[in-house]
Amino acid sequence: MDSLYSKSSDNFFYNESLNGIYGLFLCRGDVDRDTCQACVNNATQFLPKNCSSSLGAVVWYDACLLRYSSSNFFGEISLDPDFCMCNEEETISPEEDSEVLSWLDNSTVKAQNSTMLFDAQNKVLNSNMSRPIDILTQCSRDLNGSSCYSCLKNIKTEIRAWCPRRPGWRCFAPSCFARYEKYPFFQSSPPPQPVPNAGIPPQPVPNAGIPPQPVPNAGMY
Repeated sequence: MDSLYSKSSDNFFYNESLNGIYGLFLCRGDVDRDTCQACVNNATQFLPKNCSSSLGAVVWYDACLLRYSSSNFFGEISLDPDFCMCNEEETISPEEDSEVLSWLDNSTVKAQNSTMLFDAQNKVLNSNMSRPIDILTQCSRDLNGSSCYSCLKNIKTEIRAWCPRRPGWRCFAPSCFARYEKYPFFQSSPPPQPVPNAGIPPQPVPNAGIPPQPVPNAGMY
């Protein structure tokens, strides 16, 4: 954990293997370096205290995720565990919901084709021009573009199952995540990102990640 944290001063993504333990952190593509490092610091303190006996774990924060495992998961799509948090205050029209999911598809393709595997958009919907939406998609940078696309498509399936017609949601998996809100939440000018480290070559092994605490598949915020 200390080794990962030490890399967060110069990187927004880093993966490494040390003494048979594979670990990585990923900061949200729009946050600045200080926010990234502070988030990774919180994560590296949380996991040893709460998951010290686990063979693998993943923790999500608003600005970053951190995970480790005794199995090599680098380059593999990890979909479990996953969970969604939905805005339960109201519902939106079927037309607006359909348009949001269409923009999610658009953002997924842009993230897939981005060197950062990241996309953030602010859009005014045709079905509701009174307020724009923010939508963000991102994948862990140990994946390739096609794996990123597959991961985010799975996230969309979870969103449709757990957050139908909701005016805001966040959905997380170990390898990717997506968020949509009816208020601004991301920085409009993402900071310049360094070239990702080469990391460890992928091997076809299952993911051993477990959440840091029991969480439902659908929650409220």
